[in-house]
Amino acid sequence: MKVVSVYDHFTKQDEENVITVSRISSANCLYSYYKSYIESPKPKPDFETIEIGLGSFFHGYLENKFKEIQAENREIQSDDIIDLDKLLTDFRLSFIWEGKLIEPYRIIRKNSTVEDYIEKLKEFGKNFNGFLRKNMTGHKIFDVEGDLEIETDEYLIRGKYDLISRDPDGNLVLWDWKTGPAPNPKYFDDYKQKKLQLGIYAIWMGYKFPEDQIKGSVVFLKGEAKILSEKFTKEIERDVLFTLKAWRDRMNIIKGYPPKPTNLCSWCAWKSDCPAWKK
Repeated sequence: MKVVSVYDHFTKQDEENVITVSRISSANCLYSYYKSYIESPKPKPDFETIEIGLGSFFHGYLENKFKEIQAENREIQSDDIIDLDKLLTDFRLSFIWEGKLIEPYRIIRKNSTVEDYIEKLKEFGKNFNGFLRKNMTGHKIFDVEGDLEIETDEYLIRGKYDLISRDPDGNLVLWDWKTGPAPNPKYFDDYKQKKLQLGIYAIWMGYKFPEDQIKGSVVFLKGEAKILSEKFTKEIERDVLFTLKAWRDRMNIIKGYPPKPTNLCSWCAWKSDCPAWKK
């Protein structure tokens, strides 16, 4: 599989031609993959987890923050941090009505409350503020929130980024914020998926900006803030394209989509329809 071109928008394609990291993750349970990407008409999920809502809210907050800095046409400064009181107040105003979460969000984790998740949001904000001061001061914003697509001679590879900035040395950095923890070294598949995601970023950046020094970075804001980065090399391109092609080839010959019950099923919005859980 070889790269033909890259785009900053999505082109219309059939499902069997599209590769994304979210699809690869969803395919750990083929039934979830079917419900999310194949079934037509597309079904509406029963609910969204508070984890998804919290992540979307925080990403939107950062998007607005960086767009404000971009509009001022200036470098990121050490005082461009999140106002934590405002962050938490805005979340309460947006997500909590009469003391309860708005629909369609649900808390799945046992013995957890809305206040527990507000504390998690506070943790994300604190970790981001520390990360920005240490790693992003002096960066100039190049672009905020965008789509990326890599056209190959066989398939289309897609992704989204949160930010592209140019560091004080003139290098371009593509950023992706994660409100989950960094991968556990004991679970190699977690690292593999993050490597694939970073590889997709690096390939797209390498072809989009061939004259620049570039890298893709994922920042994990749960627990202690951590960063994983990857630069564009021909070896990365070879290994990532080989792995993605093998996955899509395998998915395209599958005839059935059976469920795979795990301890994560309670977080799945398709559980009420799942054959593994129907009585």
